[in-house]
Amino acid sequence: MALETVLPRSPFSGTPEHVANEMQKWHEQEAADGFVLRPFMSDTFHQFVEKVVPILQERGLYDNSYESSTLRGNLDISVPHNRYSQTKGEFVYDS
Repeated sequence: MALETVLPRSPFSGTPEHVANEMQKWHEQEAADGFVLRPFMSDTFHQFVEKVVPILQERGLYDNSYESSTLRGNLDISVPHNRYSQTKGEFVYDS
């Protein structure tokens, strides 16, 4: 009991179905409009992508119909001019 109080378990841990259910519940209750994933453990991140994402896609909670491969492109934001990339007659380091 004391450990549960001191070290509470995340509601987003468990089976893929449980994690998807929790994410759906938070979304439907407007407790979250998105989630930030911290891929600090690559195995956990890959398991999430391979097992939870398909469940969310089946439920219509994970959009996979983006037209562009970049956030800027999907938000229809143009790429700003790089004032350093085309300087006349001077060497410019462009990474």
